[in-house]
Amino acid sequence: MIKIITEELDITSDLIIEWILSLDYEAERKNVETFHDFTFEINNLSTSGVFENAFHRRAKLNILPTNLNTFNYKDELKTDDNLILKAYEKIAKNTGNYVGEFNDEEQHNKVLDLYYAKEVGLNIPDTLITNKKSNLLDFIYKNGGKVITKRIKNPLLVKEKNYTVYGRETLLIESKEIDFLN
Repeated sequence: MIKIITEELDITSDLIIEWILSLDYEAERKNVETFHDFTFEINNLSTSGVFENAFHRRAKLNILPTNLNTFNYKDELKTDDNLILKAYEKIAKNTGNYVGEFNDEEQHNKVLDLYYAKEVGLNIPDTLITNKKSNLLDFIYKNGGKVITKRIKNPLLVKEKNYTVYGRETLLIESKEIDFLN
């Protein structure tokens, strides 16, 4: 059994689970949106409760019961929750059966990853990070009038009168969509 820690709407996790199943392994998805029982015990004789064969793809385990949402000290519990999960994951990684980590994802930097990929000789797409409209338009023109964009850290959230866009999706951008920027 391989446990996948992820988010409910993560399409890539769906593909990973399909692949795992195609190899005749079992997979159990643990989404951050769903509360999961959690027991982790350390004593002088043993450590128990560590997941075996876990792939931490996105987010984190949700170990705080939803009925605590109205609890006066919920924020304090969330702080402890983060510290507990970070320690748990480091211990689980030491067993060799845990890949990925909430702390790693929280510290993840796509720009740095891109740089490292280039440094080891991988082909990378032309990439521009700018706050200048003219540089962006030049880049779009250089790339055939269309480029793709993806958020570096947090999900995209765009609210307009008639629609809302929320997600981590990669988006196609054309120069006409940049014209309104100052």
